[in-house]
Amino acid sequence: MTTGDASAPPGAPTSSARVASVGAGALAAFGAAALGAGLGRSILTAYLPLILEGIRDSPLLIGIVMTANPITGILVPLAVGGPADRLRRHGGDAARALVLGGAIVGAVGMLAVATLVSTGYLELALAAIVAYAGLAAGMTMHRSLVAERFAPPLWARATGAQEIGLFVGAMLGLGVGATIVVAAPLPFVIGAVLVVLVALPTLGHPLLASRRGASVAAPRPSRPRLGDYLSILRRPGARVVIMVEALWVFGYAALPAFFLLYSEEVLDLRPVTASGLLLGFAVLAGAATVVAGNARTLEHRRRAALVSALGLGIGLAWVAVGTTPIAVAPGLLVAAIGFGVISALGFPLFSAFAARDETGTITAVFFATRSLAAAMALVASGALIALVDDYRAVFAMGVAPVLASVVLLIALRAPPVRRG
Repeated sequence: MTTGDASAPPGAPTSSARVASVGAGALAAFGAAALGAGLGRSILTAYLPLILEGIRDSPLLIGIVMTANPITGILVPLAVGGPADRLRRHGGDAARALVLGGAIVGAVGMLAVATLVSTGYLELALAAIVAYAGLAAGMTMHRSLVAERFAPPLWARATGAQEIGLFVGAMLGLGVGATIVVAAPLPFVIGAVLVVLVALPTLGHPLLASRRGASVAAPRPSRPRLGDYLSILRRPGARVVIMVEALWVFGYAALPAFFLLYSEEVLDLRPVTASGLLLGFAVLAGAATVVAGNARTLEHRRRAALVSALGLGIGLAWVAVGTTPIAVAPGLLVAAIGFGVISALGFPLFSAFAARDETGTITAVFFATRSLAAAMALVASGALIALVDDYRAVFAMGVAPVLASVVLLIALRAPPVRRG
């Protein structure tokens, strides 16, 4: 690969209208909406399985219900990504509406979960679909702003700000979720309010207030076009990166849904203590994400992702053979660092193979692929746990795909650099 920043393929517009520098405070405000999404997702993903287990103890059914997250993550980005690009090309801008609307719909879904905690699997699955769909819509548009409105050297930092927001939100969500010991609906009610409130700094951010360089032509309505998405996947480098991302997600996506149950069954930890363990994981991952933001070129990002994926695979394997908190701690530490780095670098790597007017499209492909891999991971891990009757299987299942991604990263080549 080249050592320069090969982030603009032939035909891509220049980055002169993009933000070339940004302070830490502005980045934090930009990432606030991601904090809300992380908070909502963590409450749903960590504590909805506990409610479902109280209704009926079935790991396979829990895994199926929790596919509400990846299924909406497949369909919602594809529904909004391409149309948002075409709207922007004609002077429109869906950023503010989708970020705000997504937060509101996500909050409504969480309130529905709170109302239905004592019903059944089907009712809770439908409520979860609404919640996850709203969060997915907001995150799709939010992530697309990274490639559209930041200069390429800042992509890792901007993505890192969002990922840190997700981590911080996840930590807050776990803290809020601990109120489940007081009343089962309480975490979802508190979470619904916070999801909307913490999105406000992003909604007031200048990057959402106006779009740089927008044309003045009237917006035209549009529908999702399959060809827009397939055109991205026809590019060899883009295919490699999206395969790498799919392998990463398949390796770790089921961990949050089953971690509290794993902690109880294998490590003999109470939910509050297990939540603390997750908090520590998130802190380490967040610190690694900050460091990963310093990778300003495609080659630096590739190398950092390669080493970090190797670390994540080793960490998962370590945890899979341990049975006590002390025994699994080193594996969790290594896995957290690896996870934090690849979380910040996956989207910037993929964005290098797209033009600037494809930001919504590439984000849709990125999120939809991640969600498809997550759905497969949830069902596969639920079935595997039921088969072997051991929650450690959720860690063992992720080792091979994560290590396979290392081979693909070794072979990754940069896109042609735009000249002139």
